[in-house]
Amino acid sequence: MMILDGPHNGWRYLILPMARTDSLVRDAILAVSCFHLCLSSINTRCPSAVDAVSQWQFPGPGLNPRHLYARAIKGLHSRQLISYDGASQLPILVTIMVLLTSSMVTGDQDFPILFRMLQSAFDALGGEQGLGQCDLAAFLVRQIHKLFVYAAPLISQENGLQTMQSPVRMMQVFECLNYCAQQQPKHQQVITTAISLIHQAREIYLNQTPPSQRSSEDPFVSARSVARVQAFIDTLQCFPQDQPGEHVLLWASFVAASDCTIDVHKDYFESFFRRHHARNGFMNLLKAVDFLRRIWGRGLPEKWACLLPEEKLFVM
Repeated sequence: MMILDGPHNGWRYLILPMARTDSLVRDAILAVSCFHLCLSSINTRCPSAVDAVSQWQFPGPGLNPRHLYARAIKGLHSRQLISYDGASQLPILVTIMVLLTSSMVTGDQDFPILFRMLQSAFDALGGEQGLGQCDLAAFLVRQIHKLFVYAAPLISQENGLQTMQSPVRMMQVFECLNYCAQQQPKHQQVITTAISLIHQAREIYLNQTPPSQRSSEDPFVSARSVARVQAFIDTLQCFPQDQPGEHVLLWASFVAASDCTIDVHKDYFESFFRRHHARNGFMNLLKAVDFLRRIWGRGLPEKWACLLPEEKLFVM
């Protein structure tokens, strides 16, 4: 997702036009669109993701999003069996990225598989150097760099720690935001606030402590955790309400919410995710609320970073 819309939005001006000429990209976009249309009729006040899923109603076979999704996956496997030059393989990366969007729309657990497909395809093409110099290649590199960071803690704790501790990776996650700032400098405050929140989420992730340490015997550990989450909330509440872009803060908010220990913070984040679900209808946000409740209610002395990959949930 882009923090700001405009002529620089590659999803709108580079990816969507590809659907006219590339059947693989077209199937993926149609699948995501149909999933979203099906979900748009669901009551946004569903108390849980389970209740929402029970209301799904798919149209006929020709517009069944699961059929379109399966066709896109089949097309990916078929196309990867044939040798193409680098430019011809860009639609493969585009298709996988669009299908990753589908995992956010539906909240399905295929996110780790799709992410590994993206990694494999990106590496097979030679990384960013192998994609070429066109506008589409530059757009894909920015998006993939961002995806690699956001996905890391949701894939495994090891990946999460390696990525969050990498200065290079953390610089790459801001490439898309900085590009948008260059294109629309009037929204610099929005970009600056978003960057600050991502930095804070990183610190929360790296400084988390096991629940067993959050006791009356060590009140300073708990106090520091509460203070970090409160600082995040304070910054989030400073986000300009009359400006676009809050939708790109879902990943950072999900990480911060995972570290909540007091009810007022838990209530704040649950309301935050429900508000965004009411806005976009993405099922991953309802599932995020359900998952956060399980994280908050856990009794085992383990870090919540160990639990994040278990749900196979993609929040971005």
